[in-house]
Amino acid sequence: SAVTEVIAYVAGKRYQLHQVSYGASDPSLISSRVRYPLLFSTIPSEEFVNVGRLHLMEMFRWSRCGVIFSEDPVYARIAESFVDLADSLHNVNVAFYGGFSESPEFAVRQIYPLDVRIILGILTERQARSTLCQAKHHRDGRLTDSNHVWILPSYFNPDWWKLRESEIEKLPLKDRCSNEEMVAILSSTLFIDTLNYNKHGTAISNTEMVLSTFYDELLNKTFETFTSLQGDSLAPYLPHSRAAAAYDAVWALALAWDDAIPELFSDIDVCNFETNEEVQIGIKEVLNNSLRAVSFKGLSGTHRFNTSQDSEGQILISQFIGAARRPIGIFQQNEMDNGGNFQFIYLNTSNGLEMFYSNSVSSFHWEDTHELNFVVHAYSKWE
Repeated sequence: SAVTEVIAYVAGKRYQLHQVSYGASDPSLISSRVRYPLLFSTIPSEEFVNVGRLHLMEMFRWSRCGVIFSEDPVYARIAESFVDLADSLHNVNVAFYGGFSESPEFAVRQIYPLDVRIILGILTERQARSTLCQAKHHRDGRLTDSNHVWILPSYFNPDWWKLRESEIEKLPLKDRCSNEEMVAILSSTLFIDTLNYNKHGTAISNTEMVLSTFYDELLNKTFETFTSLQGDSLAPYLPHSRAAAAYDAVWALALAWDDAIPELFSDIDVCNFETNEEVQIGIKEVLNNSLRAVSFKGLSGTHRFNTSQDSEGQILISQFIGAARRPIGIFQQNEMDNGGNFQFIYLNTSNGLEMFYSNSVSSFHWEDTHELNFVVHAYSKWE
């Protein structure tokens, strides 16, 4: 987001150039169309993710929570956006709101006596592990027991919580949790992030590229690049979680140019083309309209840019089960408003990237889904 902020401002304001981002999700980027007029994105912003977090809480009737966040400016703005939405649109009371840059010790000590059962962590991987470990070590450790839920981002590396013993020994005493301890701590944890692949695994419009082929090719190239450094271990070099969104960003620009070119060059001799400020503004307006009209099924989902110029999206909810994140639900919303619905999905074991919907939440029987039993039954006694 920090890189996009600079490029989008300079390129858009000074050079009339469009940018389609595949990873920037800072809420401030979509809230200032004057500052970033030509910025588009193939992923929803964190403001949209915050709406999903709040709908998830409402679904389980969790009306009180705490927020622990990194004091990095981007993370702090995401936390602020969550609090604003909780206060203005949702019946959720934020009973604790605290950030840190180095150690979470003070935030953990502050939240402990407040009996906050739902804790939202807007943190980096390192900070999340430190916070959960210190919460486990603080007094009786109840902040990580089965009466508490931690909600974390799911863009972390799948093995973010794992460390070598030699690495653990170098940590401060309160941060020294073994990998086995982390598995127990994370058993109460939910993860929320944008759904970064097409749940049906279908081909992108007008191409033969499908999601499984894309990731197979990407994994092969990644393996060829790094295998000499890590032997047969590919885990540290898994494809970026936004890889499919990056592929779709290129297609969004290609489709927009394909639509814009006939209008732009119908009366222009391309071989003798000269540009000036007036021509740049004309190109900007035509391409802007074409990008707004873009609608296609991509590898990361269906893309139709909304009024904020970020893509309409879906949010994947996962739960830590058996030492790994398991998908349990999808939040889908077409516009940045208070609407939306949850649907639950199953992972197709024949293709780890293909997902399918089950019934909607309104008619779904909780007990039919093993993954959700823990969440539902753990909180029925104090809702």
